[in-house]
Amino acid sequence: MKEEKEEPKVYEITEDDQPPELEQVDIEKERLEKQAAPEEKSAVVMAPKKKAAGDPANGEKVFKSLCSVCHSLAANSVGPALGAVAGFAIASQEGFQYSAALSAKATLKWSDTNLDKWLANPSGFAPGNAMAFAGIDSGKDRADLIAYLKG
Repeated sequence: MKEEKEEPKVYEITEDDQPPELEQVDIEKERLEKQAAPEEKSAVVMAPKKKAAGDPANGEKVFKSLCSVCHSLAANSVGPALGAVAGFAIASQEGFQYSAALSAKATLKWSDTNLDKWLANPSGFAPGNAMAFAGIDSGKDRADLIAYLKG
């Protein structure tokens, strides 16, 4: 038995009469657009994972329970004022004398990442710093505190 091949369908297309399953394509326009567009590479790029934004209201509670013994937002005390710390250079609060360990980090900024590392383990972030604080284990509490400090 010989298999019969199905003949391709041929449509005669005019501007006024097109079959509904076909759309008119301007081949020349597509060719010019492809030439003008930069060559796309088919690579999969994974975006870095973003940390979820913290809850400033809960961050205020964390601040009051863990930080306010030595810090305020507006004035230096046992520790430096923290109201404008986010985004600024580390160890840059005027009128406060920082440890050599933290002063060595002065070329860095208090980014979310650096704040998170500091709050998780201050002695790991800046070994020999003067802050007597073990750190905050909860990633959520750290994120909340950072959100609060960012205002």
